[in-house]
Amino acid sequence: MNDGEKIKILRMIKNYSQSGIAKKLGITRQAYSKMENEQTKVSEERMQKILKILQCTEEDLKNIETFHLSPKKK
Repeated sequence: MNDGEKIKILRMIKNYSQSGIAKKLGITRQAYSKMENEQTKVSEERMQKILKILQCTEEDLKNIETFHLSPKKK
């Protein structure tokens, strides 16, 4: 799973829209969408801003794949 997919999952878990994140970053929704779709590389600085907006840590980003793919408990 790439970083774009991971930030998309975190964004959806936190119930943010692409437009909402883009506005906080000072970029267009289209530019943000390209980051999630890996059409544009996410710089380390921008990634830190995204994580701050989502109130997540780098550890959350690293662990999202395990969390997202783990079986649901009944």
